[in-house]
Amino acid sequence: MNEDTAGRESYGPIGWLFALTVFVSAFLLFQVQPMMAKFILPWFGGTPSVWSTCLLFFQTFLLAGYAYAHLLNRNLSPQYQALVHIGVLALTACFLNIIPGEELKPPGPDDPALRILQLLMFTVGLPYFVLATTGPLIQAWFSMRFPTLSPYRLYSLSNIGSLLALLSYPILFEPKLSALEQSSFWTLGYGLYLAAGCLCAIVVFRLPRETQSPESAMDEISVGPPPPHFGYWLLWFSLAACGSTLLLAITNHVCQDVAVIPFLWIVPLSLYLLTFIFCFESDFWYRRRIYLPALALLMLLICDYEITGPSSHILVALGVSFLTLFTACMVCHGELARIKPHPKYLTLFYLMISAGGAFGGLFVSIISPIIFPAFFELHFGLLSCAALVSVVLYVDPESTISGGKPKRAWAGLGLAFAALTAALGVNANRMASGALEQSRNFYGILRAVEVDADDPDLHRIAQYHGRIQHGFQFLKPEKRMMATAYYRSGSGGNDAFKIALRDEPKRVGLIGMGTGTMAVFGRPGDTLRFYEINPQVVDQAKRLFTYLDNSAANIEIILGDARLSLEREASQNYDLFVIDAFSGDAIPAHLLTQEAFAIYLRHLSDDGLIAIHITNHHLDLRPVISQAAELYGLETAVKYLDKGEGGLEPETNWMLLSREGSKLEISTSDNSRLDRNQDYGEIRLWTDNFSNLFQILK
Repeated sequence: MNEDTAGRESYGPIGWLFALTVFVSAFLLFQVQPMMAKFILPWFGGTPSVWSTCLLFFQTFLLAGYAYAHLLNRNLSPQYQALVHIGVLALTACFLNIIPGEELKPPGPDDPALRILQLLMFTVGLPYFVLATTGPLIQAWFSMRFPTLSPYRLYSLSNIGSLLALLSYPILFEPKLSALEQSSFWTLGYGLYLAAGCLCAIVVFRLPRETQSPESAMDEISVGPPPPHFGYWLLWFSLAACGSTLLLAITNHVCQDVAVIPFLWIVPLSLYLLTFIFCFESDFWYRRRIYLPALALLMLLICDYEITGPSSHILVALGVSFLTLFTACMVCHGELARIKPHPKYLTLFYLMISAGGAFGGLFVSIISPIIFPAFFELHFGLLSCAALVSVVLYVDPESTISGGKPKRAWAGLGLAFAALTAALGVNANRMASGALEQSRNFYGILRAVEVDADDPDLHRIAQYHGRIQHGFQFLKPEKRMMATAYYRSGSGGNDAFKIALRDEPKRVGLIGMGTGTMAVFGRPGDTLRFYEINPQVVDQAKRLFTYLDNSAANIEIILGDARLSLEREASQNYDLFVIDAFSGDAIPAHLLTQEAFAIYLRHLSDDGLIAIHITNHHLDLRPVISQAAELYGLETAVKYLDKGEGGLEPETNWMLLSREGSKLEISTSDNSRLDRNQDYGEIRLWTDNFSNLFQILK
């Protein structure tokens, strides 16, 4: 029996107390992340940036917690550490109402990232900070109490707790408990954590008094080598930052083309944590000869637009993206584990890891939208990972190609790096080339592209959000006010306006502006009221497209999240309500829930019509809308229209709902068809607390 095995059997109840405290704190730490993000998601437009901004907050407070643990451990005796920490634990007991109140809802679309950070700070900030201190602090205390044992297994246990929290949230907590019930459960768990944390502090307080001098606590109990030099600090930071950057970049990559829901946050974050568990549990799991070639292959695959682009199969795109993330993080975290320091310096090690993680969050959430015109942080992260691998192989004396020898091996590495750079460059050029104008903000990337400039009949400007076309306008004067794309003649969107805008002037509410194509249907006396969360969309629709300016109707524009705006407004009595709000190809799930439809119906006239654009590469939204229609007693019709001749006009599908079935008498043609009140299968009704993408995958 080896020493570590014997130690694990002998440390008894006190050792298990330390383990329980680490496990519970990690569980609560990661349970609260999707819970808070899911709760505030509808307040900020349901974009992928909500989650990345939340992760920035959590990573920053994790860094603050690790810094607290490091400073406490380096500057105070065990007895004073225990007293200080008991005081901090007691303070957090006064701040356990973490669900944000109505007063914290954003008043408008300005500074969404800053508002998210402020909101999280005022609600969950202090408890989260204290939970963040637990991992490194308890491991340091464990080393004081059990100086012959390695504390790094507690780090693996911490990541197991984090992983269980993430996996259990979409399976057990999100679908079965309301937000208030989730908060209550979390608060009960935090009470258990407070009790366990105080008991750990009491154990440390009762350590022998000879460890009381500030600098001797770890020195006398765990004599070790001199401090690692700055180069190791930099490697710890860089490897952690690279893993964090890839986590957020790939999460954004998949969310922009599918949907912004906890499942697509949790899977990549779970894979990220799983790599920490494997790499720090044992050196058995990470093998360079397996993971480095696999990473090289996956990096090239993810660059292939046909594999991960919007037209690819969702499971293939997600599989390649997630496998690339897992492999890259295994490399980053495996190399971290290989160069971890003596336990004497573990708080410094964790501090640098958390600093790198926080920098990765800062880079993706704040810096990248400023310096990159498109989602190039994924390209940057992949190149950084390849460069870091080269550095590690060069400096590691155990590497078969350390020190730059043999030269043939390094020449091969150089060629591989050049191939990756070229592939990423081709991918990036495809994303950014040909744009007449491109802008990026919290809500994503907006591009305007001039198409067929050499053909006067087809010359047009098209608008893209992410990689999905949202509409276009012909530039030929006689075709400028022609309804195009998803509103062309024969489409469900076109039919909805023809049905609703008859006789006397009408009122129309529209969620999502795009190019403003819908304005072509407006007549003198009609009012078209647009709800648009992205100021750049409004700016581009006014400057590059003329639908709004040339419309005969009265145009009103409400900036901000549509649901929040509609909640605050008195009933608008709309004759037609159009929902055409996409982020890339992603569906903001909060616009299709039971609560959302209750709001729409409050603003709809008795004989009004709701039209929902459901064209999507990956998801069949008909069952979701049908469940809400059945709940509220609405008749439904789905209008399908094939691609136009030559592929210029896209395939488009619309779902129309009305209290009166006679409103849905719609004609069809050879390239269109109509479903009336069809059964699209039984699924659970979507609510603000529940949505399930697996049920509606195509």
